[in-house]
Amino acid sequence: MSSNTSQRGSMPMTNERPDDEVPPDADDAQIRTYMNEDSEQPVRHLFIDWPSASVKGLYTIGACMPDVSPPLFDMPLPEVVQDNAASAVFKTRSSPINVTVNILHGQGGGLVPQSTPQVPNKLAESMRKNTVFVSGKSVSNSVTINVPNYVGRRPLHIRCKSTAGNVTVAIPRSFNGMLSWRVETGTFHMSPEVSSHAKRLDAEQNKRHGTMKLVADPDLPAWMTGNGKRGDVLEISTKTGRLIVYMAGEKKMTAHGCVVA
Repeated sequence: MSSNTSQRGSMPMTNERPDDEVPPDADDAQIRTYMNEDSEQPVRHLFIDWPSASVKGLYTIGACMPDVSPPLFDMPLPEVVQDNAASAVFKTRSSPINVTVNILHGQGGGLVPQSTPQVPNKLAESMRKNTVFVSGKSVSNSVTINVPNYVGRRPLHIRCKSTAGNVTVAIPRSFNGMLSWRVETGTFHMSPEVSSHAKRLDAEQNKRHGTMKLVADPDLPAWMTGNGKRGDVLEISTKTGRLIVYMAGEKKMTAHGCVVA
């Protein structure tokens, strides 16, 4: 991992500002945390595609950050850049992925004004481009993604997939939306804390797939969850491994001690 200490004193940001009631001191706290961590340079869109090398470390993205040219690693996929306000995408074939993704709120804007008339296709396009996307995919090894914190109104979309490995995801406590999981011969597990916030939406229980609604703690400040209307999405799947979901800040979970769906 490269050292970016010299770049942290002045972090350029876009001047668009969302009206999502996130206190300025929350932004300042995020920046201070970032400056004290050994993270790569923050960018808007990040893509790492290493077929035979493991991907690990701490990365920082944010819609408030400018695009970087040339990119830090691989060139972000055009469709991902087009469809999301910010993104971090990790891909391998035979090696594991084990990353933490910090997401800066900053001053990034681009929200659709509520008073602005929108035809349906334009509204859908605007909503899609508001998403912050985090993805991990390994063909034959494990995927571990940790998103420790997330605030604001932009929907958070996490997608993790493996064919033969385990998939472990730590979601932020402000996560408020849908969880969709799928296995073939594998198993799905939630930590007790995640389970306490989950409501099954399937008419019948199935050992191979399921959909749940995760409701954030109502005691959290409204600005952390987009007033409870953000609509986050978590999609996880594996064929033969284990799926494990827990809350960021909990002791890292294994299948032992989790709730089996």
